[in-house]
Amino acid sequence: MTLSDTDWEDLLDAIDSKQCTPFIGPEVCAPHLPTDKDIAKKWAEKYNYPMDDSSQLSRVAQFLNIQKLRPKFRIQKEMESQEIPNFASAEYKDTPYDILARLNLPIYITTNYDLFMEKSLKDIGKEPASEYCVWNDELKDYVKKLDCPLAFNKTYKPTVTNPLVYHLNGSIDLPDSIVLTEKDYFDFLIYLSKESDQVLPSVIRTDLAKNTYLFIGYRLEDTNFLAMFISITNFVKRLGGEDEGRSIAVQFTSIINQDKKELIQEYLNKYTDDLFNISTYSDGPYQFAKDLSQRWEKYKSV
Repeated sequence: MTLSDTDWEDLLDAIDSKQCTPFIGPEVCAPHLPTDKDIAKKWAEKYNYPMDDSSQLSRVAQFLNIQKLRPKFRIQKEMESQEIPNFASAEYKDTPYDILARLNLPIYITTNYDLFMEKSLKDIGKEPASEYCVWNDELKDYVKKLDCPLAFNKTYKPTVTNPLVYHLNGSIDLPDSIVLTEKDYFDFLIYLSKESDQVLPSVIRTDLAKNTYLFIGYRLEDTNFLAMFISITNFVKRLGGEDEGRSIAVQFTSIINQDKKELIQEYLNKYTDDLFNISTYSDGPYQFAKDLSQRWEKYKSV
């Protein structure tokens, strides 16, 4: 763990002032859902994926798409077949979704397709709105045929009671919105870089320009995460947000070789400092949730 007392204090202050934006990644879903690696290996074996990188979901999904096997429909079925827990129950106290919901923030951004963040908010009596990113022309045309989505209503303002859960990589409610294949990720990043003012609602753009970010449930070695992170930070710079010296609270889950844990962690700390100038927490999302819950309760009691 490399978050200092000052890092924790800054994070808690940001949460208290409602100027913290959580980004929720795939590791938070375990053990409720199979991980992206689990799904990739399952599909690779079932559909005879010929390459060696069978743990990379985006590449295996690209293979399925080429074979006309509808990977977005299949990922939707994978999600819908799982039972969603009651995150407010004693069994799930101080788990990531429980503490995230109890932070009482107005906006949550997720790169997961599932609706677990919405469910965790509903379990404690909130009424969240759910929106997805419009990242290609086909989605834009689809949205035009509907009433204006809530997040694109310029007068819309999410609240603690009615928070917004924004699905950056799409939602199972609309499979066409899902960023899944390797080509999808390329298209998403290109479209976001060119059309960000149109792709992201103003309420999200404002949030990103001023807030501290809390990334939870991401692997440092995940290139999809690195691409998303760089894209978001570059977008913030174009908005006139904070410069590179900005303090960002980040939590990673990394695959650690236990025999070389200290050496690997030392390298990862230097790696993140060199690339992003960020603070990292390396003990996993569930331990992080417990630590955050304890510190948050203590912070509120002072």
